[in-house]
Parts: sequence; C-alpha cells; structure tokens
Amino acid sequence: MMKALLYGTLMVILCLSYNPARAGDNETTPGEKESPSGEISGTITDSKTSEPISFASVALEKSDDQTLVTGVISDDQGNFVLSNVPDGKYTLKVSYLG
Repeated sequence: MMKALLYGTLMVILCLSYNPARAGDNETTPGEKESPSGEISGTITDSKTSEPISFASVALEKSDDQTLVTGVISDDQGNFVLSNVPDGKYTLKVSYLG
C-alpha cells in the first residue's frame, strides 16, 4: 500500500513547471558569469482520490550522481516551490508517510 501510494504520488505531479529566472533577480558583479536558474513548482495529489497530500517531502537530486540539490515540504494543499534551481538535469523524488 505504501509503495503504491509513493509511486502514485510520483506519477501525479502534473503541475511541474520550469520558469526561467526573472531579470534582475540574480545580482552579479562586473566580470562575474551569471548562472541560469529557475523555479520548479507543483501540486502533489493522491493518484486514487485526487486529494492533495499535505506535508510530503520533495527532494531535487542531480540526475548523474543523486546529490541532493534542494528540498522542501509541501504545504497543507500539497503545493510546493523549489526556487533558484540552477540549470541542469535533475530527478525529483517525493516521499510521504501515512
């Protein structure tokens, strides 16, 4: 049951979006190279009931070596936002105990 919920949760992250960084958000000094970054946001819901899953752990890892880049906990409506995500390839992992 727990495994099915976890896989179902991972499959239901439908609202993922990648938004390029807004101009002026990342201040750089002259001669410093600016790294592109963005935002990943979404809503975690139960695959069977479509109800939001509150307080689930959301982890963003590098695809090549599974190094943790950042993570958050979803809010009471299942929403999450990962900000200032550097450009790259990632794996998003969601876990929930319940």
